[in-house]
Parts: sequence; C-alpha cells; structure tokens
Amino acid sequence: MSKREPLPQYALTALIVLLITLVGLGAWALSLRRENAELRARLGDSPAGENSDAQSSEGPEGEPAEDPSPDPPPPTAPSPPPAAAEPAGPRILTAAQRELMATTLRNISADADRRVWFATAQGDTEAQAFQGQLQAVFEEAGWRTERAERVRFPIRPGIYFLMADTEPPDYVLDVLAAVDQASSSVTSGRGYREFFDERTEEDPAFNGFAMTADQKFVIVVGRSGA
Repeated sequence: MSKREPLPQYALTALIVLLITLVGLGAWALSLRRENAELRARLGDSPAGENSDAQSSEGPEGEPAEDPSPDPPPPTAPSPPPAAAEPAGPRILTAAQRELMATTLRNISADADRRVWFATAQGDTEAQAFQGQLQAVFEEAGWRTERAERVRFPIRPGIYFLMADTEPPDYVLDVLAAVDQASSSVTSGRGYREFFDERTEEDPAFNGFAMTADQKFVIVVGRSGA
C-alpha cells in the first residue's frame, strides 16, 4: 500500500479560502432571500407557492389605475330643527278703527239695550288689554259694561261674538258690525244660550260662557295669533 503525500501548503490555503467563500455566499443568499420576502410583504405579494390575484396598482404608462370602488358620499349634516314660531305681538286699536267703531255704536237706535258683555281667559294679559281697548270705545260711545268675565280655561285665538238668540234683535247685528271694524278675526254665532244649556246638561264640566236671561250677546276675546 502506497503512502499518501500531504497537501502542499498552497493547496491547503486555497481550500480554506474556497470554504470561506462558500460560507459567505450562503450567508449572502440567505440575507437576500430574507430581504426579498420583506419586500414582497410590503408590496402585498402572495407568499411563494400560492396563486396571487392581486392586480397592479399602476395603469397604462405607469399612471395610477382608477379605484373601481366609488368614494363614499360625504356625511350629510342633520337638518336644523324648525324655528319656533314667534309669539304674535300685542293687538292695538288704531285711531281710525276706534273712530269707525265708535261712530257705528253711536248710530245704533236709541231704544237698544246699551249694555255690553266681555269674556277673556284668566291670566291672558294681552287678551285682557285688548278687551280693555274695546271696552273703552263702547263706553266712549255711551254703552255700559255689564260684565267682564275671566274664565279659567284657555280661549283660542281671535274674537268671538256669541249671540244668545237664534233670531237676535237688529241692534245686536249692528254691534257685530262695529266689532268687525276693530278686528279682522271675528267669528260670530247665533243661538248660543240654547247651545250652552244643552252642552252643560250633557256634561256639567263643559267649558263655555253662561248667559243670563236678559243677555243678548258676549264678546269673547281669545289670545293673540292665528
């Protein structure tokens, strides 16, 4: 059996350099693979071995492709609540209204019962103030206030001229004409005494305006507004 000769010194050195080079290449390849994986993760690529359905984020000529999904509509601001209705201002008789009304009242026949009845809601200071203006015109024209009642229930807006009889005397209709000259919101009705009696018989708690046997009408002043 022949004896193996030892490697020369230069050959041993070359082998060591080759081993070092191979180790370095392996480490470099491992580092490159790790960097590629990180790059794919940042770009959204699928892992190796899986099919990728991702589309390019660039359109023709390298321009960004349009987003197929439309942007959501901007949020709509809630509608503001409706403004609260401002309360109507106090009613005031003008000088012209006072003069027309007073003239009509003075011209009513001398044999008329020159008494007047009013009604307003308790606590409604505006209605009471306007009723006071009407009362002043009646009294200036020679009429006498028989009663100014304050009822304990609310009254709808406007002025109500309630006639006791179904067939009132002519002068009562003249009084209605005078009140019409003081306001554009006068509502009139006949036969109120009988109506009130029937309703209170059905319901003793009915809110209304009682009339005496000799009373011919009542001027009800409701609250201001529509």
